[in-house]
Amino acid sequence: MRKIYTLIAATFLLTSLNAQDYNITLNDTIEQTVIVGSYTDATIYMNYDNSTTDSLRLQWEIIENTIPAGWDYSICDYTNCYTGNITSGTMSKFGMNQSGFIKLNMLASTAESGQLRFKVYNTGNAINADTIAFIYNAVLGLEDIDLGQHINVFPNPSTGNQVSIQNILPNTKLSIINALGQAVLSQTINSDKLVISNLNLRKGLYFIRFERANTLYATRKLIVK
Repeated sequence: MRKIYTLIAATFLLTSLNAQDYNITLNDTIEQTVIVGSYTDATIYMNYDNSTTDSLRLQWEIIENTIPAGWDYSICDYTNCYTGNITSGTMSKFGMNQSGFIKLNMLASTAESGQLRFKVYNTGNAINADTIAFIYNAVLGLEDIDLGQHINVFPNPSTGNQVSIQNILPNTKLSIINALGQAVLSQTINSDKLVISNLNLRKGLYFIRFERANTLYATRKLIVK
């Protein structure tokens, strides 16, 4: 499966950076464009940066979560990994030449976007917190376009009253277009099968279009006699 990774850096305003005993590397924001169905991971590090203390313990909290329902993800920090509806964590202590971190493991199941934003701070000093973010944009891959070849429309030719469709990809926008280019039906499908009744289509040639994330991945002709 081909993977596309696009990492870009953006600068978030940090609150009272000088009050922290660490610095964030490489960036406080990671944005990734990923293929639907592909696993990806990304890590933001917090390097120990205070020679006057022996060790450091960091805490974190999720302050924004717009990850779409159905996506599979887990969070790891320094020595701990979490699954399920976790919203906060505390890292183990680390010292000189060591780094705390937050790592996000993500598997996007739909062509959508979402992000997780964290507040990170020295234990007991939540007022002086830094913000880090992981942003994901999931897009269709060639494998989805290939899967679109399995879509089946029947009966075809049709009487124009009922049409059944199989092997639809999740989160598909389906449109039926007449010979004049006019949409006679448009709806979003979240199932791999669909039966459309009471269409009352006139005789002629129609096109059924299948789109995800504004990308056309399949078209089928429908003849109504």
